[in-house]
Amino acid sequence: MENKSQRSLTEDELKILGYIRDLYGVQNSSDDVFFTDDDDAAIFVKDIYGTKGMCVVLTNVAKFSKKDNLTRDEICKQYLIP
Repeated sequence: MENKSQRSLTEDELKILGYIRDLYGVQNSSDDVFFTDDDDAAIFVKDIYGTKGMCVVLTNVAKFSKKDNLTRDEICKQYLIP
């Protein structure tokens, strides 16, 4: 799964990554993002101790939140907080 940056993150994907960093810490960076075979950006979110927990597909969350016109709080509740 070592699929390093095939492309740059979109503005919307970066926004979701920013929310993750706000919630879980700066140890979650664009260096941790990997790309699926379908070119979707994803990240295994790490807590403050570096333990990996949930996987967030940044591309999907960005797409769904834009389609449904979700606020930051709604995005966090629906997709980023287990």
